[in-house]
Amino acid sequence: MYKVSVPVVFTSVNYDREGVLNILRRTGAARVMLAIYRELKDGRVQTDLHMKELAAEIAFFEENGYEAGVWMGETIGH
Repeated sequence: MYKVSVPVVFTSVNYDREGVLNILRRTGAARVMLAIYRELKDGRVQTDLHMKELAAEIAFFEENGYEAGVWMGETIGH
């Protein structure tokens, strides 16, 4: 059996978690994959900048019955 996963950049300026939740429900998706824009400082990826927000987003989607993962790629669509 296949599961539908929806990738979402939750740090984008037009991110709407309620809207994403509605899309998940409408499409029958089982999982959301949360992505963070890669931010560099001195040539290093700044992984700690959005960790609290990421934890809150994971909790939100899990509380609403969805599997939540983290998209580790540099782009969505590859």
